[in-house]
Amino acid sequence: MDILFRHSEDPERTLEVAAASGADVAMAYRRLLELLAKHGTGLRYAWTGLEGEEIRRGEVSRREATGMMALEGPGGRQRRSHEGKLYRCNSGTGFWGLMTENGRVLGRVAPNGPDLGGLEVGGWYRFVCDEEYDIATWRSRVLLVALEEPREQRQLRLPVLPQDQREG
Repeated sequence: MDILFRHSEDPERTLEVAAASGADVAMAYRRLLELLAKHGTGLRYAWTGLEGEEIRRGEVSRREATGMMALEGPGGRQRRSHEGKLYRCNSGTGFWGLMTENGRVLGRVAPNGPDLGGLEVGGWYRFVCDEEYDIATWRSRVLLVALEEPREQRQLRLPVLPQDQREG
């Protein structure tokens, strides 16, 4: 966050930094800006060390947050692997859901991507995905481009999910 707040007085530079940081950072920053703009406020923070010494400090004003919401910026693509338990799979539409240690990842199969046929809901998989994001519209999507062998079959401490049935 420090690198984004460091450029808050220059919204265009902030968007460039957000885009270069990847989809997760760009979209999280977007949600923070939406929250600040919605409530008509800014944000000021300071990090401290274990002994109480100040390490970092930053802020974004209400005006800066509102201004950034109106800007269009670059987008990008980031290749990432997600490993976890498949909880939703529709081989007809290509939509899928994977529960990972970091939460749910939802997406669809990329054009010319792998076939979901034969995958089992409840099975452990490793999906290689292209995460595309467009800061102009502040939207992102996850496209499955390959299936890989999982590194290891682990037990996750997962929240109880509604019972999903295999679709299609």
